[in-house]
Order: sequence, then C-alpha cells, then structure tokens
Amino acid sequence: MPFPWRMPLRGRRELSHVLVLLPIGLIVAVCVIDVLAPPDIHLGPLLVAAPAITAAFAGPRLTAAIGALAVAAQVSIGIARQVLFTENLQAQIASLVVVSGLVVLFTAVRERNERRLHTEPLGGHRRAAGPAPAAARPQWCPGDRLLLSGGRGGGGDGR
Repeated sequence: MPFPWRMPLRGRRELSHVLVLLPIGLIVAVCVIDVLAPPDIHLGPLLVAAPAITAAFAGPRLTAAIGALAVAAQVSIGIARQVLFTENLQAQIASLVVVSGLVVLFTAVRERNERRLHTEPLGGHRRAAGPAPAAARPQWCPGDRLLLSGGRGGGGDGR
C-alpha cells in the first residue's frame, strides 16, 4: 500500500461518511439560492449533480436516497416559488427522476461487476482447485521442432 490516497473511496467507510456531506450540501445550497434568487433564475437543474457525485463513492442505495432527496428539494423549490404545476418545473422534476434512476442503475451494475471480479480467479475462468488436468498442460511433440525451424526440419540452423 505505497499510495494510501489512491485507495478506493467506497472501501473506506469513514471517508465516505464525510463525502456524503458534499451532495447534501449541494442540495441545500441550490435550494436556498434558488428560492432567494430572482424569479427568472432557475438553479433547480443543478440538483442533478447530487446523485451523480454520490455515485462516485457510494453504492446504489445511498445514491437512490440522494436522488430522492434531490427530487424532494426540486418539489420544495416549486412549492416555495408557487410554480409547482408549471410545465417547466414538471419537466425538471421528470428529468431529475430519470437521470437519478439511470445513475442508480449504473451504480448497481458497477457494484455487481466489482463483486464478480473480486470473487472470480484471475483470468475470469472458473475451474476446480488443484493442478490442471494433463490434457490442458502444454506438451512437447516432435513436430514442434519442425514448426520452430521454419518448416525445414532439423535443428533450425538452415541445413
């Protein structure tokens, strides 16, 4: 372990607990700024970054929870601005749900592939433990000398 800072983040629980504050802080900041901003400025679409950031260090459950929190924040922004039933906000909510769902799906697939890689032996082939069967071991035969010499036979010295 010569480079401890290059360890996978998802394997270090204490660091991932701290990192979850990043998407939560982003959601809170977007909500506060969007409600305080003038009515023609909409920051709600930035909420899509929260589940995307979470997927970098968390599994599908936490990513789904952050995605649901982002959707709830988008709805609360619509309620605070009294624009919940406008087409614009409904499209933003729908796109946030779709993107969050896709990020959760990709995170689940990534986690499944990581589990599979950690349980399979190198090379990806499953075989019983123990020595390879005799048929699978490379064996020398007289024809190898012919092939190694370029098809001329003999010792490969060109005679």
